[in-house]
Amino acid sequence: MSWSLNGTPVPKAKLQHPATGTWTAVLQTLDDIAPSGAVTLALPGLSLRGVVAKRKDGTEDAGVLGGRCTVRLVGGAGKLGATISGQHFRAAPGRLVAEHLLQAAGELLDPASDASGLQTLLPHWAYFGGSCSAALEELSQALGCDWWITPEGLVHLGDLTWPATSPAGALVLDARQDLRRLDVALEDEALMPRTTYEGHKIVTVDHVLTERTWRARARWS
Repeated sequence: MSWSLNGTPVPKAKLQHPATGTWTAVLQTLDDIAPSGAVTLALPGLSLRGVVAKRKDGTEDAGVLGGRCTVRLVGGAGKLGATISGQHFRAAPGRLVAEHLLQAAGELLDPASDASGLQTLLPHWAYFGGSCSAALEELSQALGCDWWITPEGLVHLGDLTWPATSPAGALVLDARQDLRRLDVALEDEALMPRTTYEGHKIVTVDHVLTERTWRARARWS
């Protein structure tokens, strides 16, 4: 159940991995040098590309104490919260609008984005300024699709398909129908959102890694 950040072992971590939007993580590494910029978080069966998150003052949220580094990560280029100016599009395909919004913030659209609305011509679509993520939400609603950060760190616009999954070594510890959640012990492979597990469509997976265990709390729609 080994995890690593840029090849450095990770003994403790919390990873929030939703079906839509972006993933975030807070973790410790066995290193006396804080990472910077683009990173790769690797866990069994899954590799996520992201960046060291920024604090409100613009500095990177990473530090070393007692021979261990604590760092906060976010998926993609970490620019979805960036403020972009208002824009108006006329008779523009959805894909062009998405590319323009993401480029303004510093993110990249996944070329494999397959939302049917991306080819639709928008007669008039306007955004009055604010965060890129808010603009992306508005555009996704107009196109009738969802968006998420791919493991490669790109923004994907598409329709959720919920393929069935059965991670190797996974063991259900608790199932709460009233709370729509499963607590799962993991060892050999990560449990993924945007999949169907134990008959449920998994909308988010919260991973908790300790030096002895790897647990995931999966919630379904």
